[in-house]
Order: sequence, then structure tokens, then C-alpha cells
Amino acid sequence: MRRSLQAPITATLRRVEELLLEWPDHPLLTQLQGICERILTLPVCGPLKAGLTGVELLLCRAQTWEEGAASHVSLATHLAACANLARRWRAAELSAWPRALAAVTQAAAAAADATWFPLFRLLFAGAPPAETEEFITWLRGVATALEEYLRAASLGEFERRVALLFAFHRHAALDAASGVDGAAPLAALLYNVYRYYQQLMPDVHAALDSARAPIETKLKEHVKLAKWEVRCPRVVSLRAVAAHLRTAAVLCRRRVPRVLHTFARQFG
Repeated sequence: MRRSLQAPITATLRRVEELLLEWPDHPLLTQLQGICERILTLPVCGPLKAGLTGVELLLCRAQTWEEGAASHVSLATHLAACANLARRWRAAELSAWPRALAAVTQAAAAAADATWFPLFRLLFAGAPPAETEEFITWLRGVATALEEYLRAASLGEFERRVALLFAFHRHAALDAASGVDGAAPLAALLYNVYRYYQQLMPDVHAALDSARAPIETKLKEHVKLAKWEVRCPRVVSLRAVAAHLRTAAVLCRRRVPRVLHTFARQFG
């Protein structure tokens, strides 16, 4: 980031300092000088957002100067280089939005992975000897727990939880093939529960698609508008780009997870 900023911001700072020699202590020029200096002190490996925010702030403040400046004291040439850098970074951000939406969906599904260890303990730790009343009672308790485990899942987690059940079914089936006591009925139970909830998957997918569709449509609209604005040569268009992306961020980080975290209990 620092390498990209160095040349255009340093050139702008030098030009501002030249103007300050002509108008010492000018409040707007002093402010522009301070912004340039803060941008140049950003860490080399700092977040891109910090540099982008600084550049856009500089462009915004400098626009006030440009509105009343004569051509011989204009910063237009230097600001154009800064604006091109900001547009390039905004374009890179725009190209990442489809991946951001996918990442939100994957994060919701990955929450199911935290249930692996509790589920393993439920299924494979502390089972009574097979062919006893205690074992039958334990197996019934496991069946009830598995049903609640899947009915309590969110729409975003549901498919991953069902897949975990199938993985544990395979584990129990291997134990049964090796002659492990009680593994065969456990494998049968896991498979039956898996098959029952697997058939609900189309309904869960349909509910997810239906709930996400209007949100994703709005998200795409804001990204499309931002892409149009980012191609505009005017400096002020970058404000519109930032506004559209802030709205897109709210949709992606808040409303989509709200849909993904809706309980799947209604399908059980």
C-alpha cells in the first residue's frame, strides 16, 4: 500500500507546501498538508482501507480549494493521480464483492464444525454394553438428541450438520465391520436420521434462496451503481462509490447472516 501512495501523495504534499510559502498559515492548505503527512506515515503493511480513506479525505478537502483556485495555483494535476489510485482500489474492492457474499455463507456453514466434538462424545463415549436395557435407553436418548441437534440448526448450518451425521454414520459402520460392540445399531440409527433430514434439503435450499433473493438483488444494484460511479472522471463520484459500498456492506454483513441464522426447525 505504502509504495502505491508514496509518489502521488508526496507530489501533492510538495505542491501544497509551495502554496503555503505564498499563503502561510492558510487553514485549508494547512489541513491538506496535515492529511498528506498522515497518509505518508501509515504503516507499510497497514490495511488498504486506511490508505483509501485518507486519499478520499484528501480529495474531498482539496475539492474545496479547487472550486475557488485559479489555474496557476490549482492542484488538479496532482489530485488526478490520487483520484486514479482511489478508483483503482475501489475497482478492486468491487471485484471482490461476489467472494464476500460467498464468504458470509461459508462462515455460517462453518459454525456447524464447532459441534463435531460434542457430537462425537455423544455418539462414541460412554455407551452401555449392547443388548442391554441400558443400551436401548441410551440409543433412544441419542435419537432424541440428534433430532434436536438438527431441528435447532440454522438454515446456514443445516446442510453441514446433516453431512456430519453421515460422516459419523460411516465411522460407526467401520466400527461395526470391525466388530465393535453396539456399533451396528448406532450406524443404523445415524443413517436413518441422516436419510430423513436429507430429504428436507431441497426445502431448506428453496427457503434460503427465497429469503436471500431480494437482499442479493439490492446488493447487486448497489455494486452496479458503484461500478458506474467508479468510472466517472469527477473526484466527487468517489463519495457516491463509498456510499453505495457502505450500503452493500450492511446488506452483506447484517441482513444475509440474519437469513442464514434463521432456524430450520420449521422443516422438521
